[in-house]
Amino acid sequence: MRRTVLLAAVASISLWMAPLPGQATEVTTHVVDDDKAQCAEAGYTSIGAAVTAANPGDLIRVCAGSYPERVAVDKPVVIKGQPEAVEAIDCFAPSASTRGDLDTTVLPVVSPPDATAEPLLRLAADGVEVSGLVFEGMVDPGVNSIYRASLETSPLYSGYRVHHNLFRLNTLGMETASNGAIASRFDHNCLRENGWAIANQRYPLGKARLDHNETFRQRNIAFEMGWVLAGVEDVRLDHNVSRLDGYGFFVEASSRVLIEDNVVQARLFNVAVNGGNRTVQISRNSILPGGTLGVFFRPLPQSGTTAPSEDVLVEGNTIHGMIGNPGSGIAVSPLHPVRDAHVRENVLSDNQGDGLRVNSGSGNTYSGNVMERNGGYGATAGAGAAGNTFLGNVMLDNGTADAHEAPAAVGVPQTELRNDWIDNVCERDLPAGLICGMAEQP
Repeated sequence: MRRTVLLAAVASISLWMAPLPGQATEVTTHVVDDDKAQCAEAGYTSIGAAVTAANPGDLIRVCAGSYPERVAVDKPVVIKGQPEAVEAIDCFAPSASTRGDLDTTVLPVVSPPDATAEPLLRLAADGVEVSGLVFEGMVDPGVNSIYRASLETSPLYSGYRVHHNLFRLNTLGMETASNGAIASRFDHNCLRENGWAIANQRYPLGKARLDHNETFRQRNIAFEMGWVLAGVEDVRLDHNVSRLDGYGFFVEASSRVLIEDNVVQARLFNVAVNGGNRTVQISRNSILPGGTLGVFFRPLPQSGTTAPSEDVLVEGNTIHGMIGNPGSGIAVSPLHPVRDAHVRENVLSDNQGDGLRVNSGSGNTYSGNVMERNGGYGATAGAGAAGNTFLGNVMLDNGTADAHEAPAAVGVPQTELRNDWIDNVCERDLPAGLICGMAEQP
């Protein structure tokens, strides 16, 4: 039932909203050009001056140029740069970016005017829309692991739309926050070579969709949803492509989160689920070779708590080619038990470690998964896992064994199983003869 509510909630934010009440019915266009070389008719040479002059509902058109400024947007306006020019950029170009190497006769580039750790653009009104800009060079040394972003949205407002922008060479590309009164959308952006791409570290994010973004070579995390200071609620992340970021997706202390239909190829963890989450769905993602873990449930490192994640669905994902240690497809940490979890119909193949590694938790169901040609076990239940059901899985041609359950303690002979292994297809099990031959009793 809770998942049905979640799906209904996030489906509503896939449609864009109508103009906000109180916006001007007559729209005035304010043209900005730093040198009036591209737009001779421009009335402003800075974005900030145009925002100051605009009325709610107005359009601010930003021509190509260089804009070293910080702007607070405190009214519902549309800021439109050159979205077609931004979209033409190859977000996954292998050559490294260098600040200043973009053509400012084609692109509007917003950069810091000084070394102050403040955002380049801060959205502090309902219904602000931003597109077609480049944000680069916002560097923040941070305080207590909190970093300022090149673009920030305020937690006091909502209804943001941020799309077709390029964020690069920043400590943090976007910090997303909203009060959730109106759906927000962050889509079709390119975020490359930042410390983090998108995060909400300080403030909550409610009722938002993050879709069709491309992220490339973040040093740390591409999509950091929730933290011990602020979680997210009713957030959908779909159809994004994350390549060679440290982590692809990270969710912590949040509720009603969907991570679905994404393509992920992280250097370390592709989808990391920290503790304290409730109602999380991870579905139909394609996780490509190269990382060390596909989907990983682990404890909260920042707060030290081991609060479990509850009501979790991991379904229909394809995970193959995880390498290194542990090199597993799906893993549950010994320190992060999950409750009411359903892990089903995933394909976990050709990983250097295990296909499915469950080290803790009880009352969870692992069913209909295919685990083939993994270097370790197809599926393994550690000493901390008991009272789970492994039902109808296919586990074949795995390196160490197809199915495995560890003894409750080292050196203790195992004569019976702590978990229910029912109707699984496998050939080699440990303890021998206790798993592969088990069928549901009439």
